[in-house]
Amino acid sequence: MEKELRTVGIAGMDKTPWGSHFCQFYQTKAGLINLLVPYFKAGLENHEFCLWLTSDPLNEKDARKAMRQAVSHFHRYVQAGQIEIVPHTKWYLPDGDFDVQRVVPGWIEKLNHALTRGYAGMRATGNFARLPKVSWHDFAEYEQLLNKAIEKHKMLLLCTYAMENCGATEITDVVRIHQHALMQRLCMWERAESAELKRTRTELRKLTDHLEALIDKRTIQFNTTIEELRNEIATLKRADEELSPRQREVLQLVAKGRSRKEIAGALKISPKTVEFHKSQIMEQLDLHTTAELTRYAITHGLVSL
Repeated sequence: MEKELRTVGIAGMDKTPWGSHFCQFYQTKAGLINLLVPYFKAGLENHEFCLWLTSDPLNEKDARKAMRQAVSHFHRYVQAGQIEIVPHTKWYLPDGDFDVQRVVPGWIEKLNHALTRGYAGMRATGNFARLPKVSWHDFAEYEQLLNKAIEKHKMLLLCTYAMENCGATEITDVVRIHQHALMQRLCMWERAESAELKRTRTELRKLTDHLEALIDKRTIQFNTTIEELRNEIATLKRADEELSPRQREVLQLVAKGRSRKEIAGALKISPKTVEFHKSQIMEQLDLHTTAELTRYAITHGLVSL
């Protein structure tokens, strides 16, 4: 079954299925606002719970101001609890330490709470690169665990990274870990798929093409067989309808194992006439042996076992 597609709200990335975990590289505060505001606006309009974890260069106050300017009656969404905008340290470092075993289940717990409140699902974002006391290795491991944790849930998660803080190695790791990566070019956000996801899509496409070809082949064979059976049934039906009452009597007695002499005596006709009727019946029904005549009579209810 195909996954339900959700409107993302980002130019260049129209729809994506639940369970998507993608990332974005940004260069300026304005670029970050231009990406995240439409993203959350789409979530609010599609009755999703939204969680925005803020950090420099875009703090909680900036995020709320941007949303108020872009979303009509934004305060109503806030009052209803459909969107939460909180500092990322409050989510990741409530006790001062980053605990993967607490943070990853926390996402699922937050989603389940949203679902019990009647929301369609949950979308979130967070800027993880500026977490204090967290090594890049630990963070990359966390992203991989999170990627597997949300893939079967009604959640969209957009991770943000400042280009100025990422070297070639970090960028490569980020693209590899996430399903999609967004990069801004000429004021348009472009989506880049990870190599692993590309391979998976290619393999699935090949498998789908093979299955479709196999189904087409089997469908043709099935339709041909059905047509042949229909023609055969129609032919037999026409032949059966063309049998005279005398021919039916002869066929019934032949099927019961009576000899030519016995059939002649029972029907008060000559043995030669019996043989004539039998040959005519076989020709009309396209049968060639007495055994085939018997099988035909039984399957068509002319005699009982």
